[in-house]
Amino acid sequence: MIRHAKKIASYQKYPRLINGLQPLNSYELDGKTYLGLVAKLGNEMVEFFDALEHKTAWHVLHEVCDLYYYSVQIEYQMSMTYRTHFNIWSPIKDSIEEYLPQFATYDILRAMAHAKFGFRAQAAGNKNESYEIELMKKAASQRS
Repeated sequence: MIRHAKKIASYQKYPRLINGLQPLNSYELDGKTYLGLVAKLGNEMVEFFDALEHKTAWHVLHEVCDLYYYSVQIEYQMSMTYRTHFNIWSPIKDSIEEYLPQFATYDILRAMAHAKFGFRAQAAGNKNESYEIELMKKAASQRS
């Protein structure tokens, strides 16, 4: 996942990268505010809860992949082990089980996140929610 995140960060041309990734904290440069990983994770939590209330189960899982993506980067930046991202996964696992219980495992989540962000890492500007959900479905079916 870190490899994908570094590639995506390079496409975005962020002015400040640490270890090839966005920094943990937000910063201002030349009058523009750039959100750090912690703020982006917070934004994704809001989108996740909105998806729970208003969108399909696959859209919820699409947001869960974002939570995974940012949590892994935060843990990497903090020099933590990759296994600590269960702290992000555990609180939302019950919600995922309500929608698609067959996908509420770490291995399936990880496979779906790699499919989504692997696509985004292939080329600058790769971002297509419908296509990403199809990739996630395929990845999940291969893990089930």
